[in-house]
Amino acid sequence: NELESKIQQLEAEHRFVLSRISHEIRNPVTLINSSLHIIEQEHPEVQEFTFWKETKEDLAYLRKLLDELSSYNNSDRLNLSDIQSGPWLQELSAKLRLLAGDKPFLVQTVLPPDLPMVAADSVKLRQVLTNLARNALEAGCTCLRIEASADDKDLTIHVSDNGSGIPEEYLETLFCPFVTHKSGGTGLGLALSKKILDAHGGQLYLSSSNKSGTCFTLCLPISTAPSKKPRINPAT
Repeated sequence: NELESKIQQLEAEHRFVLSRISHEIRNPVTLINSSLHIIEQEHPEVQEFTFWKETKEDLAYLRKLLDELSSYNNSDRLNLSDIQSGPWLQELSAKLRLLAGDKPFLVQTVLPPDLPMVAADSVKLRQVLTNLARNALEAGCTCLRIEASADDKDLTIHVSDNGSGIPEEYLETLFCPFVTHKSGGTGLGLALSKKILDAHGGQLYLSSSNKSGTCFTLCLPISTAPSKKPRINPAT
């Protein structure tokens, strides 16, 4: 109808403007990064300058922000393929362990052998799970548990950690773009995860307490079902 068409038009215009802004900023950022690299090579003594390290860190943050902004802007554009969910989750879980480097970080999996095939964008789903694992690591968690189950309609993936939970006052804005409660965060990681689940016609739930840590629940339709709004389920 006319209203839906207008909404789609506004969304397309919004995406275009965001892409243009990101593109125009990325070009000079790339040049500045190259210039800093050349300066450091030709004048290594500059590394002793008081603000050199901070300047490079600020630029790295800006590049990260641009990358996540681009991902967020394109999060509802899916490249669907058939995924054998059990083997895919098992393989990804092994890779998530590598995010910790030398830090102690255990990734446990509980995956029944008969998990169904789903039509999904494997790259974007990997973004979601990687983001959740990275958040757990940055919060000081040492264990991540990935548990999956399925019924006739949905594949359900629980991603839980052994952390101290998320403060209740943060829950309402947790999935809002550009709202962050951690140093160096862009506020786009969880917003991106929510949009990706939306685009798949899925749902994203959250429960968190200071006794049992945090658990994100991803529900993916086995068939391409209409999208439902994600919602937050704070623990009581």
